[in-house]
Amino acid sequence: MPTGYAPGPGGVALTGIAVATSPVTDQDFVLRALPAVSGHVTGGGTGLCGVPITLTPDGGGPRLTAVTTGDGSYTFRGVDAGAVTLSIVAPPGDGGATSRPAIVAAATDLTSQDFDLTRPGAVAVTVSNADGGVSVVTVTINGPGGPVTAVTDGAGSYLLEGLAPGSYTVTPPAGDVVAGTATQSFTITSAGEIRGGLDYSLRASVVPPAPTATAQ
Repeated sequence: MPTGYAPGPGGVALTGIAVATSPVTDQDFVLRALPAVSGHVTGGGTGLCGVPITLTPDGGGPRLTAVTTGDGSYTFRGVDAGAVTLSIVAPPGDGGATSRPAIVAAATDLTSQDFDLTRPGAVAVTVSNADGGVSVVTVTINGPGGPVTAVTDGAGSYLLEGLAPGSYTVTPPAGDVVAGTATQSFTITSAGEIRGGLDYSLRASVVPPAPTATAQ
């Protein structure tokens, strides 16, 4: 049986053929081409090259392996009909589903078996005052997964990485006097952006003068 084909309705053997003095004709075999399974693996909307992908028959049998091409596409040819599981090895840091079930029909190619991964983002913030960067300032970043705190370094900066897609807010610690808006917001998409410009300028607290005694 050629690779990528399965027996047709007549099977793989012909029996009961009587050979006489006349030629015996029309003893044909009809083979059925096995279907293909294909899709794309993307990260933040861009095709990912070199991602390993495996097709495993749920009922047992040999596993098929492939690697995505330059545009993130893959194709398994000559797949037996039945339930299968497709799985990938995601690049380091990328998130999202890495396996999916599929049903392969006997005579129809199965397309659009896609994996859409997300890339983590980051946010960079600087806290300063009239004298320059302010170190050891704790800033709270609230978003998917709950609040996370970050502490500025000696230059008054911090970079928080590994942020999942979603909407976030940044707030300085209570008690600091901020020039401008205290709570700032930003969004990370599945493309995994690095958001900057969310800086804070601290102002000195205004201490009211002590009351002076008045002569009676």
